[in-house]
Amino acid sequence: MFLSRWSVQRPIAMTALIIVLVMIGISLYPRISIDLLPNMEIPTVLVRCEYQGASPTEIEVEIVKRIEDAVSSLDGIKHITSMSIEDEARIQLEFNMGTDVDVAATDIREALNRIREDLPDGANEPTIRKIDTNATTVAQVFLVGDRTQDDLYDYADDVIADRFSSVPGVGEVRVYGANEMQIHVLLDREKLTAMNLSINDVVAKLEQNNVREPLGRIQFDKGEKNVTFDGDFKDFEQIRALEVGKFKNKRVYLRDVAEVKFMSREVRSKAYVNGQPAARFRIVKKGEANAIEVINGIRQRFDAMVKNGELPTGMELVWFTDSGAFIQASVDDAWSSIVTGIILTAVLLFLFLHEPKSTFIVMISMPISVVVTFAVMAYFNYSFNIMTLLSLGCSVGVLVTNSIVVIENIFKHLDRGEPIKTAAERGTGEVIAAVSASALTNVVVFVPVMMMTTRIGSMMVPFAGVMVGATLVSLFISFTLTPILACVLLKRKKKRGSAPEKRGWLQTMFLPWDMGYDWLCRKFDRSIEWTARHPKSLMLTVLALAAGVSFWIVPQVGLSFLPFCDQGEIRIKFEFPTNYNLDTTDRLIREAADHLKKFDFIRGMSISVGDSDGGSGQVSSAVYMGQITLRTTDKFEREETIYDLQAQLRKELSYLDNCRITLSIPATFGGSGAEIRCVMNGTDLDVLENAEMQVMEKLPAMGLTRDLDSSRRERKPNINITPRRTVLQNLGMSANELYEYLLGSLDGIEVGDYRDGARTFDIRVKNQKEYGEAQLRQAAPAVKDNNPLGAEALAEITEDARPVVVNRYDKVRTMWLYANTAPGAALGTVSEAIGKLAQESLPPGYGVRMSGNVELMNETAREFMQVIVLATILTYLLIAAIMESWTRPFLIMFTVPLGFLGMYATLWAAGMSMSMMGLLGGVMMIGIVVNNAILIMDECAALVKSGVTTHKAMLLATQSKFRPIVMTSIASVAGMLPMAFGTGLGSELRSSCGMGVVGGLTIASLLTLYVIPALYFIFVHDTAKPRRRWFHRLLLRLSGRGKRCKA
Repeated sequence: MFLSRWSVQRPIAMTALIIVLVMIGISLYPRISIDLLPNMEIPTVLVRCEYQGASPTEIEVEIVKRIEDAVSSLDGIKHITSMSIEDEARIQLEFNMGTDVDVAATDIREALNRIREDLPDGANEPTIRKIDTNATTVAQVFLVGDRTQDDLYDYADDVIADRFSSVPGVGEVRVYGANEMQIHVLLDREKLTAMNLSINDVVAKLEQNNVREPLGRIQFDKGEKNVTFDGDFKDFEQIRALEVGKFKNKRVYLRDVAEVKFMSREVRSKAYVNGQPAARFRIVKKGEANAIEVINGIRQRFDAMVKNGELPTGMELVWFTDSGAFIQASVDDAWSSIVTGIILTAVLLFLFLHEPKSTFIVMISMPISVVVTFAVMAYFNYSFNIMTLLSLGCSVGVLVTNSIVVIENIFKHLDRGEPIKTAAERGTGEVIAAVSASALTNVVVFVPVMMMTTRIGSMMVPFAGVMVGATLVSLFISFTLTPILACVLLKRKKKRGSAPEKRGWLQTMFLPWDMGYDWLCRKFDRSIEWTARHPKSLMLTVLALAAGVSFWIVPQVGLSFLPFCDQGEIRIKFEFPTNYNLDTTDRLIREAADHLKKFDFIRGMSISVGDSDGGSGQVSSAVYMGQITLRTTDKFEREETIYDLQAQLRKELSYLDNCRITLSIPATFGGSGAEIRCVMNGTDLDVLENAEMQVMEKLPAMGLTRDLDSSRRERKPNINITPRRTVLQNLGMSANELYEYLLGSLDGIEVGDYRDGARTFDIRVKNQKEYGEAQLRQAAPAVKDNNPLGAEALAEITEDARPVVVNRYDKVRTMWLYANTAPGAALGTVSEAIGKLAQESLPPGYGVRMSGNVELMNETAREFMQVIVLATILTYLLIAAIMESWTRPFLIMFTVPLGFLGMYATLWAAGMSMSMMGLLGGVMMIGIVVNNAILIMDECAALVKSGVTTHKAMLLATQSKFRPIVMTSIASVAGMLPMAFGTGLGSELRSSCGMGVVGGLTIASLLTLYVIPALYFIFVHDTAKPRRRWFHRLLLRLSGRGKRCKA
């Protein structure tokens, strides 16, 4: 009350305060950063341990199990996901939300130190890396030119990567497309054998003659000098001129038996962009850095290198893609939706108010509330992102409702002929309780949201924070600025008996609208009178509709995670048989790329051979796999959806019958893995593989999925070399000497380094490249009686097949199933079907669980159920406290289920499923749908207090509040319409929230006008009639006294 009184009595002082708040909001606006998502920290640590030459099964037993046992007892561990692949173990440790990841990493390091001696001697020291979920890839750049791929990679890795790394906010620059450059000493095996030399002889000579070490210091009277032994190779000619042995009393130099070349280590990956060989940069931002600022910095550095001619002649940088364009476009489209919502709300209110001044008074509260909310966002360090802008967009219609109720009540007092200041003060003061109650319900429903702790729930906190801030600011504006402007712009109504005002052109223009609205009011009055006579009939009808929605529509809608946004990017993953080499994979993927060039919607194409994006349990780097990334036209430039484009690509690539092809689009919340990840766990890998084959065979026929895949792969051929120890002992040769000889024949042996200015390169000794298994059998690691002995004489050579990968989840062997949902299928429904089918395929003792998006969806949905229950209870308690009644809020709370029934009916009609954003909209809707009931109940209580009978009071209250309820409902819905039906970039996420809320508010507002009166008429006694003491009469009948009295 004091706010409205003070605003009317001291308008300049209050206006000055509001101007100060607006100026603060405007000044803080530039400081609010722009990002795609709120910062979300999932405490995760990755442990990696290399064990060269070990198979996945050996790594599982000797490394993974021991590390799992060591860390599983640490506090806060949620999941342990392990993957054993050739030469390496990867163990990902996910902790509960709220765990300090630095403390967790320290605990892990201490646990690993305790078991270090238990790990195999050949295993490297385990490395620990904290995974920052906010450190995402923000840009992909390529280096192309008329150079070899080795030269491109070397320049990219040595020069350009450092240039990009120095940009503020850049956390890491990853380079792909070849391998590190080395000095290769390529031995001619036949010449080496002819000279009676071995690889070990060459290795020993190179190690003995490439020495650069400090010798110490020489002291002088007044100082000292350092002494260095400078015996390393200075150029290639010194390496070639090295004496490696003697043959027939002649010196044998390295140039006689080998070539010395500057080339990359064995290439295990390649990259192309738009058909050209390239080196690929993947630039990752720091977790705390702002994506837009980082991308702008990278772009400026990119342009500077191109403009200043910093690249060697013949080389060119290609900017392929970045997330900044999508982020900026999503933010711009969200702002456009907010502005459109404000304009649309203004137009609709103008139709009701008929008058520019009153419309202006109501509408000015929206932009002012939004601007002042900027100060709240800056205080809590929120950025402009999908969640905060969605909150502002949803609040647009809600913000204006407070001012609508206030201005309507001011008009009521003006109609009574009161002075404008009196009308403004009394009109505002009378509705402070009702408006505060309706506004505060929007606040209390978000208190549970602000306490959410799950991984996705924590991302909802900024949405709640902005909504609470905007609502409280709007409440303040409606009690201060609205009465001030009413005093300035509105006029006192003429007294009765004075000459009628001449109808102006505006009134004439609105005459058809007024006639239509009057007709609607008459129809509503009749319908509410019918409700007063037949309340039970109406409630039975509503209950029947509610039952139909609950039991028929709700199961069909289903539950989903978060909608994918069309970012104009499609990723195609290729996986060929595991025995394919890099050249074969390279040729087949480039052929596939040639097939795709005919599509007009493709704007750019990059190819990665040897690596791809992979999810949990999937191998992401191997020579038999690769990925094509397509940059497509923007969604508003084409008629087809991103899923239509995927269907065309699948059809075009169907000719590849010996390849697993998986199509995906970047997920809104990072990554591009499959939507569904089903984990089958148990002890026997063969049992898991058999179950996987059954599921993979049956699932396609159900028509629920696409891009079906699993972690099972055909086993990779492996050649085992087992030394014949007796033979080696007779020759005086150790197993390690044989190992080093064969290692030099294949991968090569590092024998020191070679310095060229500021750069250092490894020197690697190996045989010249040969193909086929004959190179093993023809190798001659030893000589007896001047006769070379082949490898088969010294070792047993056998062949078997080994698993490519062994996965474990929470210390149990697992088999992973991956799938995307088919068009129109809900994630929850599909995941349940897959889980049931997988469980039926497994014997007792084996389990099935969901991971990835399904796990996130289920844990978030469970938390949302708790939030909705708590929000409902808090809303009831708030209304009870304001109304000082325990019974009246019960009637008001009946509007909440009406809203959710309307949400589900709307989503069903639109062919959408209930997503996590939809549930967030449902929480918001709880605070909105009760507002109309609060207005009716508050007006009814005031009439009863003035002496009107109860049922008559409810009838009059419903009829008198019809106009403000219609106006506030239309304002709330109109503000969200652009969100619900938007088509711009990022609109999928906003639509999944806005569509259900628009439908829920519309249906709940309509039903509230009938259900609340009907319930009142049923349960509240009409004081115009004598009270029926039915319980007393029942006791009389049971005792028999009633009949005796009649007699």
